[in-house]
Amino acid sequence: MLVVFRERPGRGHRHVVRQRDVHAFVSLLPGWGTLARGLDAVLLAGNERGCDGWHVPGLVALCAWEAWSPVVRERTYVDDHADILDRLCVAREPATDPDSMLCHFSENQARAFLLLHVLLHELGHHHDRMTTRRRLCAERGEACATFGSACLVSHEAFAEAWARENEAFVWERYTRTFEVF
Repeated sequence: MLVVFRERPGRGHRHVVRQRDVHAFVSLLPGWGTLARGLDAVLLAGNERGCDGWHVPGLVALCAWEAWSPVVRERTYVDDHADILDRLCVAREPATDPDSMLCHFSENQARAFLLLHVLLHELGHHHDRMTTRRRLCAERGEACATFGSACLVSHEAFAEAWARENEAFVWERYTRTFEVF
């Protein structure tokens, strides 16, 4: 059984994903038994890293969510994720900073975004690493002799594509299991 543990969310943040949500979500994923190989745990992390999630060998993490709404995101981030934000009906508007947007997430929408996109993205990194010959790092795209910027970009592209493919596949199952709107 997958181990899911939780850190304190940190000041001004909260966890919108619970441990039982992670267990329910991964049960929706096709081939979970194979995907879970080499994955020791999922961490509901605090927000000390200032990101939505992260991956290290054997561990994927979902970061705590801002405790208030709307949340501020860079305009490029919002543009890059417009499809999932539209699917979740997340209202958006320009922020006072022209490079930022205000995103109005409900708790259910935030949970859906973290599970359907962020967790899948981080699992994409895990899948990438576990399906390489050496299983030392995610190697899709560029060779991973060093962790240079080109290498990291290719890792992100693979994880993002993997997340989007699986998000589309699991969407209907998700809406039968979780409240979205």
